[in-house]
Amino acid sequence: MHACTEDEGWAGHLGEAKTLVAMGDQLAWPVRSAVGVRTRACTTHRSLPFWGIITRLRSYTIHIVDTDPTSASAGGWLEDTALVEKYKMSDEDYGNREESYRRFKAKKLAEDPEWTLEKEMCIKRGVPYNPPAPKVTDPDHLKDVAEKISVGQRCKVEPGDRRGEVCYVGRVEGLPPGYWVGLRYDEPLGKNDGAVKGKRYFDAPAGYGAFVRPDKVEVGEFPPIDEFASDLDSGDEI
Repeated sequence: MHACTEDEGWAGHLGEAKTLVAMGDQLAWPVRSAVGVRTRACTTHRSLPFWGIITRLRSYTIHIVDTDPTSASAGGWLEDTALVEKYKMSDEDYGNREESYRRFKAKKLAEDPEWTLEKEMCIKRGVPYNPPAPKVTDPDHLKDVAEKISVGQRCKVEPGDRRGEVCYVGRVEGLPPGYWVGLRYDEPLGKNDGAVKGKRYFDAPAGYGAFVRPDKVEVGEFPPIDEFASDLDSGDEI
């Protein structure tokens, strides 16, 4: 053997192989260490059995064939978790456990019929709990408010004083029951282009259209906001 120098890269152990790695005009074989497998270069050009390696050598591609039948990578065991046998607990065994989420939930519901995990987390964090709004089932939900809004009116939507024009008023297939107002914003503050699940209700550039509940819309004289407008335009100064 001639004097050898240690390469900068490192490698992992994959299995048996019979081919040396070319490193320019040298050959390489692995040397195991506490952090993996390091490659060591040597001017010797004889064949040696060695472990297959993957190294970060620049300008080289190494193809590894794992020939070890007992290797964990054989048959895709490192990629396909479906091949790994998993422990499954029966429903009866889970029900008999003293400490389980099922028992914890039953205890909390017995103390508070309106208990939810979200409510529990808010209590632990010391922040107010805002229960979700009840699910809307009435097809005429907010109809009385929607009847006061007409297509073509200028409007603003809260929160945020988002301004735009009313383009549609009515029910929308694919959204919860009730009435909706379709808007074309002055700025790209929306979530669609006036269509919902393939059905078009009005036209708007992508990102300018939105559907909001009528109680969030206020119609009136709401011109587009001029971000560059100045108070000096009043004529008090020149």
